[in-house]
Amino acid sequence: MVILGGAKMKTKLPVIKSFVKEADYILLGGALANTFLKASGFDVRKSLYRKEFISEAKKLLKHKNIILPRDVVVAKSLRSKNHFLLPVVSRKLLVVSYIGDTGPETSRQFERIIGSAKTIIWNGPMGYYENPVFAKGTKAVAKAVFANKKAFKIIGGGDTVAFLRKAGIMNKELRIKNLFISTGGGAMLEYLAGKKLPGIEALK
Repeated sequence: MVILGGAKMKTKLPVIKSFVKEADYILLGGALANTFLKASGFDVRKSLYRKEFISEAKKLLKHKNIILPRDVVVAKSLRSKNHFLLPVVSRKLLVVSYIGDTGPETSRQFERIIGSAKTIIWNGPMGYYENPVFAKGTKAVAKAVFANKKAFKIIGGGDTVAFLRKAGIMNKELRIKNLFISTGGGAMLEYLAGKKLPGIEALK
């Protein structure tokens, strides 16, 4: 299974295309999910999304293994301490609202899927984790990933690693044998998507 978050749609779209026929599940969060939510007809209002990728996102949503958030955490500002939950089925945000994180129902769904996985690839946070109000979705994913002791885990990306360090998870989990962490998120995703990387080719 693959877990993708963050905002870099350009580097993560090829990974989705590459794994959509291979992975049992592709879980989406962060601004990446916003683009897919917009493509599904959900009005994301002021939330960050990439308009130029809406058409491709619509095509990919035909695949049932792509899992979008069921609920989101919303606020008038990403720096706000006041927030509320919104089910995605409502289809519409309030005027001048931002999606800052995935909600608790989404976290429970993701935890169930992650718990049964044999291989986990994770790149990107589920929300704007710099604000603690929007860090719960990423914390839930991290907890579920490391709770699955049997799965082989590949974790990458500067924001993902920064979150793990900030949450104090990095130092605790680095001794796990079936865990690989890459600080080069974009390069990791390109490699997993089948692209030849100059450094890797030189090592070969």
